[in-house]
Amino acid sequence: MRRSLLPTRLALGAVALALNTAVSSIATAAPRDASSARVAPSATSSRLAGVNRLGWGFDHPDAIVSKGADTWVANYVANSVTEVTTAGALVRVLQGTSYRFNGPYALTVQGANIWVANYNGNSVSEFAESTGVAVRVLRTARFRFNAPWSIAASGSMIWVANYAGDSLTEINAATGGLVRIVTATADKFSGPDALSASSGRLFVTNANGNTVTELDGATGYLVRVLRGSSYGFNQPYAITTAGDDAFVANFNGNSVSEFAMNSGAAVRVIAGAVDGFNSPDAIVADGPDVWVLNYNGDSVTELDGSTGGRVALLGGSVYGLRSPVAIGVVGSEIWVANNDGSSVTQLDAANGDLEKVNVGSADDLDAPDAIAVDGNHVWIANFTSDTVTELNEVTGALVRVVSGPAYGLNGPWAIAADGTHVWVTNYFGRSVTEIDASDGSLVRLLKGAGYAFDEPAAIAADGAHVWVANENGQTVTEINESSGSLNKILRASTFEFNFPDAIATDGTHIWIANYLGFSVTELSESTGALVRVVKGSPDPFDRPDAITSNGRHVWVASFITNSVTELSASSGAELRFLPESTYKFNGPAAITANGSDVWVANENSGYSVTEIRQSTGALVAILSPGPYEFDAPCAITHDATRVWVTNIKSQSVTEFPTS
Repeated sequence: MRRSLLPTRLALGAVALALNTAVSSIATAAPRDASSARVAPSATSSRLAGVNRLGWGFDHPDAIVSKGADTWVANYVANSVTEVTTAGALVRVLQGTSYRFNGPYALTVQGANIWVANYNGNSVSEFAESTGVAVRVLRTARFRFNAPWSIAASGSMIWVANYAGDSLTEINAATGGLVRIVTATADKFSGPDALSASSGRLFVTNANGNTVTELDGATGYLVRVLRGSSYGFNQPYAITTAGDDAFVANFNGNSVSEFAMNSGAAVRVIAGAVDGFNSPDAIVADGPDVWVLNYNGDSVTELDGSTGGRVALLGGSVYGLRSPVAIGVVGSEIWVANNDGSSVTQLDAANGDLEKVNVGSADDLDAPDAIAVDGNHVWIANFTSDTVTELNEVTGALVRVVSGPAYGLNGPWAIAADGTHVWVTNYFGRSVTEIDASDGSLVRLLKGAGYAFDEPAAIAADGAHVWVANENGQTVTEINESSGSLNKILRASTFEFNFPDAIATDGTHIWIANYLGFSVTELSESTGALVRVVKGSPDPFDRPDAITSNGRHVWVASFITNSVTELSASSGAELRFLPESTYKFNGPAAITANGSDVWVANENSGYSVTEIRQSTGALVAILSPGPYEFDAPCAITHDATRVWVTNIKSQSVTEFPTS
């Protein structure tokens, strides 16, 4: 079980939100009266299409681009790209080792291919627009990618802005070969974070320098650097072009700067309460109008591109705008990617009306923090969304998402399954939900003072009993598995429980890890009687937080010392101590064992799974995050042929063979 009491979604600081909206294709909407007044539609508006919970895989979407009938959205946390049609149909979700997406942060279209800048991976991925097939991944040192923040196509070239490198990388789009590296010496780059290519020119905003650099798009030669108070640049985060002018969103200045592209002369600085700018971080033009996203304002400001006057300010919960970070024009629509909302909002470009809000992932995984298998299905507890996701164990396909007030799911934290029933502990609800494994229906909700549930953090079922470890209550609740009735409450005074947060059964004994007690309590599975309390010798436990047993041996993961201790199940004696130095444990949060191997999920930095040979304790492998796409793995289980791992940051599940 992970150590953080409340799982957190990845928070992207303001400095990491420079979005790449200028690289979105710019379509021209039908002209309209820019002075027409509009108000946000109410929740009962007939134009409100509502919320689509589609399998689009959105997870902190950070960039958006379109061409023809399709749109591509980069999902920063999920390391994926979602392709959808303008009609609102899912085409595909691109994810996996062939693409090497790693913090995909920016998109552009060049010819028949889509190019993706990977901020975390210091790389660029290219795939075919029509098929989604990976073409190449550029990631060698010669490209000098360094926190690539934005990407744009200019003719036959691809340009990448390296935020941390204060440089641009130019690539031949046909060959993927390096053309040149343009550095800060002459061009005054300082945190280059947004690109816009127009009329043979390349414009680069410098977030740290409060300037805009203009280059010749064909040669990369410097044309000019725009700076000074007349431009009003203040942490310029995004840029777009409309007609003869360029518009720059100033994140700290709560303003938009406009300048003439041909001469570089300042035109105006648009600012004021009426415009509603609040940390504007993305901008796009669609003919007569300019659309500006307000990251902290959860709103969109529409400007008249010819006068700079406000046309409309769109905000409120009905739009589903939550930390909007990327915007694109898709035919006659405006599409907005919402980072915190893991959603995309569609607006009518002609009148600004809300069309729909598209949210959710294919399996509705939302802070998946516990997992269990039962021979037919995989069951996942989603802490944030108060749901349980059921997958087909063989195919991984979604079976159902269990949710609704009747189930009483409230901070689902731990899960156990036996093929007939599924039991889920509700950390905040101080209850246990029992689900029928055959159809997902509710069997019963166990709650009330009699059960003494108090922040129930771990659960196990042995065929006759269900055992629940209560962290805050310092107790273990034993329940009759068939009836759900209370058998007994085991208390700390006798069993030395101290923040019990992991529990395992092996057919003979119940093993409970006491996180703050630096100990393991062993019980008789048949009677619930105390067998012994193991303190760890000669190597004491240090915040033990994960435990598993195969009947002969017990493995205990200690979170602070990054170690695993193997005990004899019959005597409790230490058999071997597996240290961090050899096994590369880093925040071991979950552990599972089959007949031959032990797997340990490492939740802290490094994001790996350590595989150990059960018979000898020898290291088999360190499974790295690259090919397995681990991202804060916090729960692990196995069946006869597979191991399943939940990744709490990327809201995903990794499946791999046991051998």
